[in-house]
Amino acid sequence: MEDNPQDPDSLAHHQAPKILPTALDIASIKEALQQQTAANMLGIDARSASLDIEAYKSRLNKIWRYNHASTAQGLVTSMITDIATISATLDQANGEDQRAARDILCRYLQTYGHIMRDQGQYAEAIVALEEAVKIAEYINNNQLLAVSLLRLGNVYHDRGDSALAQAKIATASDDSTAANAQRASADADLQSAVEQFARVRSRRKISPEIHIALLMGEGNAQARMAHGKRNAILASLTLLNQAEKILANHSTQAWQGDEYSLFASSSNVAKRQLQISKASALLAANWPREALQELTDMLNLPPQGNMIRMNAYTNFLWAQGYADTGKIDGAALLAQDTLTVMKQIRSEMNIARIDRLYRQLISTDNRQIEVIRLGVMLTR
Repeated sequence: MEDNPQDPDSLAHHQAPKILPTALDIASIKEALQQQTAANMLGIDARSASLDIEAYKSRLNKIWRYNHASTAQGLVTSMITDIATISATLDQANGEDQRAARDILCRYLQTYGHIMRDQGQYAEAIVALEEAVKIAEYINNNQLLAVSLLRLGNVYHDRGDSALAQAKIATASDDSTAANAQRASADADLQSAVEQFARVRSRRKISPEIHIALLMGEGNAQARMAHGKRNAILASLTLLNQAEKILANHSTQAWQGDEYSLFASSSNVAKRQLQISKASALLAANWPREALQELTDMLNLPPQGNMIRMNAYTNFLWAQGYADTGKIDGAALLAQDTLTVMKQIRSEMNIARIDRLYRQLISTDNRQIEVIRLGVMLTR
């Protein structure tokens, strides 16, 4: 009987390594990466265990597929165990075996960082991804390094985006001190994101899908740093248009999506994510009508019914666009539907986005029944 790719329990036990303790008391990724600590936690025989790299690769691919469709948060404990096991046994491997072990450890750290980002645990994500960057540099894997830097940049971007939204709420409340502090925090994080993206751009011969993801990251970061300046906004949109051209002019047959999990090996997913990225940038630039048009154009793309988080985030962008154009009732109704999904997949980052949208709506109309209902849903 084959494992069900939608069942976290089947993934957690799929081709389990020889060392899989029943209880692993490791509180953070930092502890899992400390060889002696990890070895002590895993047991006396951990350091002498051999690693089945292919089994780890198979498990990690399934985790990515599950996370693309829904969420892999239920597998975090298993992932930390795997990371600790690989870390504890690294110095027992030599030559190509050690390189393969470091390669799979880097990929695990990327996955873990990506999940922590969705949880809104940005500091934990940064620790994991900074370590992934170091490993990719050590083994001199150019593509792996580029993706590690991309993911690190995206974490800084999302943390900056959160601070920027908090600044807008503080401004609306006439709290200039808090608004200025949040804007400074946002600018620092967005600048850190730009620096990571610049490191990706400096790499030799990055693949088309990495280039597209890079342009998406750069375009969104620059849109948020534009502060309403039209020329800066247009420059950010130019980057996103460049990504669109690359996507149109390159065959996706040879994409390494399975390996790097950027677009789930699908050109249709890539097209949808690119338009989502453009809509997000336009909203960040305070061009909500243009953002709504971008989302309307996206309706012509083939549906991606199995991409739960992506579809829910699209609905959030619709809700934000409606809120920014004064359509309070429609924004609240869409936000309710989106919140239900985000709670189901436990996406704390997106739940926080909806909470900030609610605060925007309630400050605009605190008597609107659907806004009040959204507030009640957030407290449950």
